[in-house]
Amino acid sequence: MKQLKYAFTLVELGVVVILIAVLATLSIKSFQGSREQVIRQEAATYAEQIRGAILRFEEDEDATPAADLSDLDISFPSQWTCSYVGTGTVGNDFTISVIKNTKPCVSLQMDRSGTVTSVSQGTCS
Repeated sequence: MKQLKYAFTLVELGVVVILIAVLATLSIKSFQGSREQVIRQEAATYAEQIRGAILRFEEDEDATPAADLSDLDISFPSQWTCSYVGTGTVGNDFTISVIKNTKPCVSLQMDRSGTVTSVSQGTCS
């Protein structure tokens, strides 16, 4: 009596390898997109902290802070750079830019009341 041996053919193994590669590619793209969204959210949080610090500084000191934000009692991790561009007059509109590893993430333009009037997002990943 013959014994039957069951084994996978090369074609079947090739199909399985291709399916695994396609699924891995799709999941990697999904994770990269969500990672970038998390980085943008982190940048927006930093911008909101800066906005509050700028408004408090202007209210307390009756002056605008330095562009490098050195006047503010606020700090961020080393890979983040934050800048402030104002008109130099207390009470006017200003722009906050948040950059991670030299890539612009978020730029917020705000009016004096602190309301965001414009948001532009860059590629931060």
